[in-house]
Amino acid sequence: MHGGVGERAVRSLPIVSRNLFNFNLLGPGVKGLPSSGFGTTQFSFGGLQRTNWGADGLDNTQRRFGRQIRLVIYTPEAVEEVQVLGGTFSAEFGRASGGMINIITKSGSNDFHGQGLFLYRPVEATARPPLSAVKPDQEWKNLTGTIGGPIQKDRIFFFAQYEWNPLLIPRPVTITAANARALALPASELEAAPFGEKFHTAMGKLSFEINPKNRGFLRYSRFTNDSPFNGGGGLTISSRSLTFTDRMNGGAGQLATTFSPTLLNEVRFGINRRYELREQQNNPRPTDAFINITGVANIGNNLGANNSSIETSTQLVDNLTWTKGRHTLKAGLDFQNTSFNQVRGFNRTFVFGGLAASGTRPAVTPLQQYLNTVAGAIDPATGRPYTYTQLQQDLGDPSLAKSFQFWNWFVQDEWR
Repeated sequence: MHGGVGERAVRSLPIVSRNLFNFNLLGPGVKGLPSSGFGTTQFSFGGLQRTNWGADGLDNTQRRFGRQIRLVIYTPEAVEEVQVLGGTFSAEFGRASGGMINIITKSGSNDFHGQGLFLYRPVEATARPPLSAVKPDQEWKNLTGTIGGPIQKDRIFFFAQYEWNPLLIPRPVTITAANARALALPASELEAAPFGEKFHTAMGKLSFEINPKNRGFLRYSRFTNDSPFNGGGGLTISSRSLTFTDRMNGGAGQLATTFSPTLLNEVRFGINRRYELREQQNNPRPTDAFINITGVANIGNNLGANNSSIETSTQLVDNLTWTKGRHTLKAGLDFQNTSFNQVRGFNRTFVFGGLAASGTRPAVTPLQQYLNTVAGAIDPATGRPYTYTQLQQDLGDPSLAKSFQFWNWFVQDEWR
């Protein structure tokens, strides 16, 4: 299966989610689940969900998770074409057992071109959910623009794109007033957690023609997201939520050399890097406990605090193509180094879930169990102090530093 979405469709089709990979679900034979935001669209190729992601023919796959996702995010205005390869495809892309999604970024030309877009959805314009008496307190904005043109006519061209996309979705805290008083929670902890996300996406590309036989490009891409109060709301107090910092950087270059009308060589080099950091909103002490009181409240520290990860992918590709008669011979070498550096905070979660009734012994609610425990009270039925129901504890080295090297080569002959 070979398909894709061309520049005209990318430019014309509506895409409220701002996720360009959702376009591919419109193609024939493509199955999957869309993403409502900047998540990763899920594809299925013949029942296989192992997808390889590419940008300008270079690998853009994040491998830190069980399900492969894209490493650096691009927005629709920066992309000229999205290609979908599944089933039987060229050996050049043969590292995916399912399929491959490749994007081709835009380039400048001899004419100046640009476009702009501004979207704004105020709280007053937000739809009320079914069976809800109030509208959610949500606000969304989107500002994006592109410009491209010549630096030197017929020789050097530029293209630039930028997008600003902030989203505000406060999440109400639903801890009851009675439970808040029993836990002595201040009023500030019961205010709605002002969860939000601020996306910035930028790309700059320089295309050049050294002479009629040598042409190429240099590209830099960046995506950032600052998201405060992640995980707050519901039974989780605001100070237990996380500040999530996400930084993606991608660089790429290509030189295509035409030795003769039938012999072409392509050299590509790229580096993609993603840095993630999660810090608790109120900067707790490392020794603070994580406390979950079932059905009552989640207080104290957050097990996601002080987690950081860096994934870096470096790749060098050289492909040689020779056309003779009905045959197109292609051979290539591909080296890639992928490194992971991660640090996790130690999980020390105390769960208070209540004590079951036994004989004439009355049941103890999760809140009573917690209050009795912190007060050092003695359980009259056992003569021992009250304590937690469950403890989840991490041990060992919380850091990871690994790297993997991949050497790939191929030779193929397409006969027509």
